[in-house]
Amino acid sequence: MPSPAVAPPPTTTTHWSRIFEDLPREHSWELLGVEGDIPEDLSGTLFRNGPSGLTSQGLRYNNLFDGDGAITGVRLKSGSAWGAARFVDGPDRRRERAARRALYPTYGTPSPTLRGHLRGRMKNSANTSVMAWNNRLLALFEGGLPTVVDPVDLSTEGETDLGGVINDTFSAHPQTVADHPSIFNFGIRHGLRTWLDLFEMCSDGQIRRVTSVRLRRGSFIHDFALTPRHAIFCAPPIPLRFAQVALGRATLAESFQWRPELGTEVIVIPLDAPEQVSRFVIEPFFQWHFANAYDRGDEIVVDVVRYEDFSANDWVANVHRGHIPDHISHGSYHRMVINPQRSGATSRQLAELSCEFPKVAPALEGRCHRQVWLAAHSSGEVGHDGVWDRLAKLDVKTGETTTVSLGDGHYPSEPVPVTKAHPDHPEDVWILSLTYDANSHRSYVAVLDGSDMEAGPRARVWFDHHVPTTFHGIWVES
Repeated sequence: MPSPAVAPPPTTTTHWSRIFEDLPREHSWELLGVEGDIPEDLSGTLFRNGPSGLTSQGLRYNNLFDGDGAITGVRLKSGSAWGAARFVDGPDRRRERAARRALYPTYGTPSPTLRGHLRGRMKNSANTSVMAWNNRLLALFEGGLPTVVDPVDLSTEGETDLGGVINDTFSAHPQTVADHPSIFNFGIRHGLRTWLDLFEMCSDGQIRRVTSVRLRRGSFIHDFALTPRHAIFCAPPIPLRFAQVALGRATLAESFQWRPELGTEVIVIPLDAPEQVSRFVIEPFFQWHFANAYDRGDEIVVDVVRYEDFSANDWVANVHRGHIPDHISHGSYHRMVINPQRSGATSRQLAELSCEFPKVAPALEGRCHRQVWLAAHSSGEVGHDGVWDRLAKLDVKTGETTTVSLGDGHYPSEPVPVTKAHPDHPEDVWILSLTYDANSHRSYVAVLDGSDMEAGPRARVWFDHHVPTTFHGIWVES
């Protein structure tokens, strides 16, 4: 069945702030409009997750991380496209809807009720990422348990502790390496003592806790890096004032302190001998996301988007209000070389680019890579003014950077690389990015050739509404 024709969107405004308006409607799979030609070898579904409801029962959240999560799906097959969007209707959201009021604290919004505070944990917003495992789709939120979502109709089944293996939390950043059957992930248990739990999810449906490492202090660890031999964590100097949270005097977002004099701790866990942990302190920095990592003899090469301080925490507290504070620092692409035996690491910047959401080709996860795709700002001024307005490709060997505008007032999300059906080399990929067009207040998936980014989108797959900002997503082959 052919896709409907796409009318040129009207031009009204180019400001990005309306992307944070709540999802206008939930719907099952609908035929989407296609502009251009979808490559015939793209057959599968792009699943995205993000905070699509920044209001809950009349309460306006203080922080972008607080919004109720919604899964957006875009299914591509034989040149046509279908889209669906549904909120993740977990138990916390259901209880609030039944009570017709907000009940629980979130990352940046205090509990509106004493009972919600005494529960001892924040609302599971299920709003950060999504993973496919064991024929299940899991909506992920690092402050709670994963939530099972039906990949067929995006209905919510409920939270899972994966057979009792997970105690409290499960990160939104599971990692894989090419040709390895397992998925690895971690969780942080905050309290008077803080523990980092490393999990392995096996291809046979089993899950096990690889090890637990006691952290020297509470810290904000959002992501980690993985090679075939090591799991690498960087714990920035952001101690948590746990008593302030426990007593209800501050939200979690307000209780992390930037203490650069403490330095960033590097923690390296050998997968074959997890009890032999290497850990040491280097110069302070903060990171949201790693791009990739690989082993090189006794060294580990780790690529990361690095920040000089924790002001990015203020970014997520303000961006949905339509402005960015002047003091916000922006991410730059760095390469770390870690030597666990010598307890040392070096770091150097590879590109003059304000960027985030780095991704490498799936075939090179955990291996030496050359190309990285990112969301980027076109200039420092744009970076201080708003969200990412470009897609970028970085050659880590030469430092050459290619940036691509999808149009004036078009704001892309994380690029998702999809290996072509018959690749000429491991980095021969399609790039998919769910993009917001502020001119029409609508969203679409841009399909680009990762080897020829300058040519712009091969296709744009349009919703008839906007999709609120999404953080992360995956491609699932069909």
